[in-house]
Amino acid sequence: ARVAEELTDALERSREAATATRQELAEARRQLQEERQRREGCEQQIAGTQQALMGAMQAQQAELAEAARLRADLQASERVQEELQQRLQRVEVESGLERALA
Repeated sequence: ARVAEELTDALERSREAATATRQELAEARRQLQEERQRREGCEQQIAGTQQALMGAMQAQQAELAEAARLRADLQASERVQEELQQRLQRVEVESGLERALA
């Protein structure tokens, strides 16, 4: 009887240990799932940040290209203005000479 009682107690402890192990395993699985969800959230946030950064870089490149185009236009305009100023001076000189000769 005593052996049977000891075996019954040992069996009960074994069942309790198995139940505790299953509970620990379930908790570990739950924590693992939470960690996966956190990681996926971080990965999505990283992907969104990378896309935003790429968009900002593309916009900056477009702005730099526009600035370069505007600088080139300004330089061309300055050259034309300088040429026109030189022509005007020539015309004024020629006009002055014509008046002086007349």
